[in-house]
Amino acid sequence: TPLLSVTASARGLSRYLPILVRVYRKYTNELEPDEQIPPGRLKMIEPALERIQFEVRYMNSIIELLLANSTRPEGKAYDIQVFDMGEVVRQTVAHFPFENAGQRALVSVDIRSPYSLAANEDLCRMVLINLVKNGLRAIMRANKGALAITVKDTPGGGCLIVRDTGCGIPRSQLPHIFTRFYSYPAADGTGIGLAFCKATLGYWGAKITCRSEEHLYTEFTIQFQHARKPEMYMQ
Repeated sequence: TPLLSVTASARGLSRYLPILVRVYRKYTNELEPDEQIPPGRLKMIEPALERIQFEVRYMNSIIELLLANSTRPEGKAYDIQVFDMGEVVRQTVAHFPFENAGQRALVSVDIRSPYSLAANEDLCRMVLINLVKNGLRAIMRANKGALAITVKDTPGGGCLIVRDTGCGIPRSQLPHIFTRFYSYPAADGTGIGLAFCKATLGYWGAKITCRSEEHLYTEFTIQFQHARKPEMYMQ
């Protein structure tokens, strides 16, 4: 079930929290009552702290996705704002919970032309977070590749492209990737992310498509319509 992802993240957190507690107790037991932990010793527990922060951020993103996906977007009135898609991409990447600086270096952003979109900004961020997360997993599985995010304006409207050169998706699996609770590989992910993306984008008249070649690349393209007045989205 989707909650298995939360359970897995909780287990990851539980692996690091006891280590941090043991190290903290060890160092504090060696200190005098008024003595502080030396900076050198604090540096030794920084990796555990960073990993705990990553696990918490990841759990938070999964819970948010589960809550947003608990009701289908159709027929629901969302708060609509007009915003710059390129700026949303920059901010989302800047705050994404990368595991380390090396993983962050794999992601590039190319804002080719500005594009204003009338939609729900928070949900757009969640769509992008899901696509970036999937791309980084593909790179990790293949032990190679990079991820590129492109924003550009087209005659039909704004276009957002997320392309990774990781493991790719087998042709036989492509027709199923937007199906709720379908995940490939089966043990990887909750199976709700891409279904959520498609349903949410469809509410704004946007379309998401995927091209992929196994062992080479996967490319998601989101084609937005020209910006409409916010009240046109409300029911």
